[in-house]
Amino acid sequence: MSATCPARQAVPHARLDAMSPAKRALVAKRLAGRGARTGDSVVPVPRDGRFEVSAAQRRLWYMDQLSPGSAVFDLSVALRLTGPLKSEVLQTAVRQVFAQHESLRTVFPAPGGSPVRRILPEIEEDLTPVVLMDDAGAGAGLVAALEAEAARPFPFEHGPLARVRLFQCDPAEHVLLLVIHHSVCDGLSMSLVIDELMKLYTAGVRGAEAELEPLRVEYADHTAWEAEPRRDEELAPQLDYWRRTLRRAPATVDLPIDWPRAAVQSFRGTLHRFTLPSGIWPAVREVARAEQATPFTVLLAAFSTLLSRCSTQGEVTVATPVANRPQDEIQNVVGFFVNSIALRVDTSGNPAFSELVGRVRDVTQEALARSPAHAPIAQVSFALLDDRAMDDAIGGLRVTTVDHHTGTAKYDLTLELWPDSAGELHGTLEYATDLFAPTTVTELVRRFGTLLGHLAAEPGTAVGQVPLLPDEETRRIEGAWRAADGPVPFVGRCVHKEFERQVRRTADLPALVAGERTRTSDGEIDWPAFPHPTGADSAVPDGVADLPRTPLERTVAEVRGQVLGLPEVGRDADFLALGGHSLVATRAVARLRDALGPDIPLREFLRSSSPADLAARTEGLGVAPKRPRVVPTPRTCRMRRAGSAS
Repeated sequence: MSATCPARQAVPHARLDAMSPAKRALVAKRLAGRGARTGDSVVPVPRDGRFEVSAAQRRLWYMDQLSPGSAVFDLSVALRLTGPLKSEVLQTAVRQVFAQHESLRTVFPAPGGSPVRRILPEIEEDLTPVVLMDDAGAGAGLVAALEAEAARPFPFEHGPLARVRLFQCDPAEHVLLLVIHHSVCDGLSMSLVIDELMKLYTAGVRGAEAELEPLRVEYADHTAWEAEPRRDEELAPQLDYWRRTLRRAPATVDLPIDWPRAAVQSFRGTLHRFTLPSGIWPAVREVARAEQATPFTVLLAAFSTLLSRCSTQGEVTVATPVANRPQDEIQNVVGFFVNSIALRVDTSGNPAFSELVGRVRDVTQEALARSPAHAPIAQVSFALLDDRAMDDAIGGLRVTTVDHHTGTAKYDLTLELWPDSAGELHGTLEYATDLFAPTTVTELVRRFGTLLGHLAAEPGTAVGQVPLLPDEETRRIEGAWRAADGPVPFVGRCVHKEFERQVRRTADLPALVAGERTRTSDGEIDWPAFPHPTGADSAVPDGVADLPRTPLERTVAEVRGQVLGLPEVGRDADFLALGGHSLVATRAVARLRDALGPDIPLREFLRSSSPADLAARTEGLGVAPKRPRVVPTPRTCRMRRAGSAS
């Protein structure tokens, strides 16, 4: 889910309360990824002051400890209210909605360093309008005010974790901003909150008594249901499925990035908005009908093709959100239910697009048939949403949405698409600004539009044969190359990669001639036999005290130095004595996984006091420093700004 939550969320979330109970139950079963079990309902639990937190909430609490003050998990919606606003009626409606849902009054104190859930009796939100003076109420000034408020961090321990602000642009135009932390809300929950606010405000303006239907259960009851011991037994086969499916799955998509990936993810990001060429959405729906798939499947197949083509990977892993509401009694409950499943898409073999759609359809159906309890191992996300445009009339007001963003990105890339009533396909691509420049993202979107247009029009075409550039630009580039004199254009590959290509191309030809003897190549190069490019294979002489002596010791020492903020860590230096603790150790283990490959258990890391000790303990796991990836660059002059890492 994007940090800025649309008022009408994903297609699976649209207007569930307007459906018949039978249809709503069916949709809920499919979205939850498994059918609701008869006799396995969520039931109320005693309200005795404190409650356990859910696994999902614990995960977000832990991430807040690692990156305090980040707005990456803030959901926000801004509604423009045009017309005569009765602010006291709106204030009453907000108070009633907060009273209706315990999640909106939930905070997470952490006695003893472990979070618990506490539900406050009430939260008073002051809706005194913030008057935007002069030009601040229009255009960029309004958006800046909204984004500043949406990016303000929540205090996890004492809350509140939801806030409502009212901005006055002029006497007949206001903007209502709702910001709720993801630990107590999701996209469907936000839609429920907005629908209830509208219902209560409309009734209040008419002078009618409006009451919300009492909830049978709340999120705290669902958490208790989730924590029942039998859940572990039920989840065991599902977890086995995910372990098998995602074993050795690519956790990242190796896209060309503009800046090197930092050791610690900052979650800084922004949003690129776009509209795809006319006619694409009807073509997508036609391919879906022909392949007995959904438009989501067709669009995901096209997006996976783009990722595969730009990264040269034969498979990619893409996360996608699911509602995760298996029981009918929690459909109208506000809380953090949504989860993401990781879809492993095999694009190898240059299949026809229609074949790839079938592969994605099978992978998606199989994944949705399992519990989405497994956290995603992907850095790219995709979602197909309902029409995000909102234009309603309530109590004499016209209500429309105001686009804004929190300046964060949970993933490297998050693609969200939605069709409008006119058949146009719109989208946003949220991206990590630490990795990608705006021009790169614009080019990715342009390539996606070109690719999707070709694939939807000719689904029998092999995905590797479809151009990524518009025909006229391809002709222009080819013409410029043919007319150019001078050096051969930069091909984007290093010399050693060209050497590998030539070896594979001439596998049956003589590779070595010595006198009368001739040896042919098997098409493979024994790269590990070559010295490490950084010189890491050289050993430290025994006479040098306390310096790491092996590449593995050096890697462990460097990672420990990074997470502890120390310029150098000796081979015998004690981790805890240097100021290390369990949270820092978790970051170190994650970095070691990136540097070495196999997982080193956190328990093993803490048990090993020094780099030398940890290296000795892990040698038997086949752990070794990865060889650095060499990235080719043209012979150009790169300027460096003061303070720049590029």
